[in-house]
Amino acid sequence: AANRDPEVFDSPNTLNIRRDPKQHIAFGYGEHMCLGMHLAVLEVARFYRELLPRLKHIELAGEPQWIHANFVGGLKSLPVRYTFRD
Repeated sequence: AANRDPEVFDSPNTLNIRRDPKQHIAFGYGEHMCLGMHLAVLEVARFYRELLPRLKHIELAGEPQWIHANFVGGLKSLPVRYTFRD
């Protein structure tokens, strides 16, 4: 169940950007921790810090497409519609 364990997360299949991220294992655990974890976190934080103040509106523009694989799965496509601030 990894990051969707109902014993760890309330409504594990619901997107909740306010959820406490401390329990997830997206980057592995212990000696199997991803070496690029800190770079990935930094890049995502910078992306949102630059993008969000510039957006007036953003919404889903279609269904997300997922990668279903035994080793690494995740989001393949997330169509969005947006407008920038003036």
